[in-house]
Amino acid sequence: MTRALSTRVDVDGVLTTQEGSEAFHIELIRDGDEESIVENIDLANLSLENAKAVSDAWVADNPIVSFTYYNPDDSVVQRGLDRLEEALPYLYVTCDKLGRVRIERFGEAIYFEPSGL
Repeated sequence: MTRALSTRVDVDGVLTTQEGSEAFHIELIRDGDEESIVENIDLANLSLENAKAVSDAWVADNPIVSFTYYNPDDSVVQRGLDRLEEALPYLYVTCDKLGRVRIERFGEAIYFEPSGL
C-alpha cells in the first residue's frame, strides 16, 4: 500500500539476533521492470546480511524503524497519517511490543506512547 505514497522508500531499522541488536538501511525502489525489482530485492537482502552491531544504549536512543518517502503525493500522505493517528490507540491495545511512534508533518513532530496499562 505504501507504493501509493512513493516508489522510493528508505527504511532504517534495528533487528534482534541471538548475538544482539543490529542496525540496517534498505533503499526500496519499487518501480521499473522485473529485473530491476529483483536486483533491488537482492540489494535489500544484502543490506540485512551486512547489518552492523549496535549497543543497547544506541538502540535506546534511536528509533527501531523509520521510513523516508521520496516525492510522495501530499494528499495521500496526509490522509494516511490521519488514519494512522486514529488507529494508534487501538494498535497500542492490541500490540504490546509497539513502542513510541513519532509522526512528522511539515517539520513538526507528534509523539504517541503506550500508556503502560
